[in-house]
Amino acid sequence: YLDEVTPRTAFGGNASRIAVQSTGSLRYDLYAGSVTLDDVWTMNPFADHLWRVAPAVSGGDVRAVLSALHAQAPSAADPRTGPLPRYAATSMPVGDEKYELWTVDFDLPAVVRAYESQTGSAPHPVRMLDGSTSTDLWMRYVQQAWPCNGTAAGGGPPRA
Repeated sequence: YLDEVTPRTAFGGNASRIAVQSTGSLRYDLYAGSVTLDDVWTMNPFADHLWRVAPAVSGGDVRAVLSALHAQAPSAADPRTGPLPRYAATSMPVGDEKYELWTVDFDLPAVVRAYESQTGSAPHPVRMLDGSTSTDLWMRYVQQAWPCNGTAAGGGPPRA
C-alpha cells in the first residue's frame, strides 16, 4: 500500500510527498487474481481520510518524526516475519530536502505529537484529496493498475 498504492494514486508519483501510517491498517493480504469490492473492504476496512500534516519538512525532521513514532509504539510480533515496525512511510527522505508530510485520520494525533516534539513547532494539518479515503485509493488502484484483474490493460472496476 505505502510502496505502490499511495504514491501512485494519491501522490501521482510526486516524490516530495511522504505518507506515514501505522502498519496495522491493513488486515489481510490481497492475492493475485480478480479483486472484489468485498476484498478491498476486508483488507482495508477503515476508510481513513488523508491529511497533509506539514508542507515543507526537512528530510532530517521526517526521519526524526519516524524515530519518535517508533519509540512510542513498540514493534508487533508477526510469527511469519518477526518484529514489524508500528509505522511505515511511502519512502525515506534523502538528506535535508523538503517534503510534504502526510498521514491518515487514525494516525493524525500521533504524527502531530511526534512532529511537534521533534520540530518544536505546531503543524496545521489540512485534509487533502477532496476527502478521498484510503479505501478510495485502493479502489482506484485496482481499477487502474491491478495486474491480475482479468483485463488486458489492467483496468476495470472491482466486482461487488
